Amino acid sequence: IQRLQTSILFIMMVLIFAYTLYQNKCKVYQVTNPGLLGLIGFVLGLLAALLGVGGGPLNVMILMMFLGMGIKVAALSSIFIIFFAQLSNITMSLFAGKLNDFPYVYLLIIIISGISGGMIGSKLSALFTESKTKRLYQGILVSLILLNLINLFG
Repeated sequence: IQRLQTSILFIMMVLIFAYTLYQNKCKVYQVTNPGLLGLIGFVLGLLAALLGVGGGPLNVMILMMFLGMGIKVAALSSIFIIFFAQLSNITMSLFAGKLNDFPYVYLLIIIISGISGGMIGSKLSALFTESKTKRLYQGILVSLILLNLINLFG
């Protein structure tokens, strides 16, 4: 099943990267219907949970394509989506006792480091234009594509 998940993730990353390359040729929608917005959120959460990932790159692309957001606003919005989607996952894991074997000191270090990194990243983001942010995003996507290839064939 892990190979299937990695394959799906690889295909998604390639499609997301292709979208960023040809974004100006793609139609942008301004979805405002609450039902459709709920469906989009549900599908994003479902895919993230199914693939065992946060879903950040997919969230960013969907927010840009269906809500007309720029990449900076989409990236920030994606963080909120991931936070609340994963909060429920973490809560369920805690109650199910799935995190009992995980050293909590590691979790604390990761949380503090993540908050610190987010604060620094937020300050650095102000220095980047939309175009530079998009190039950085594309570079990260290429890295994720390569990582998926290594996981599939390495």
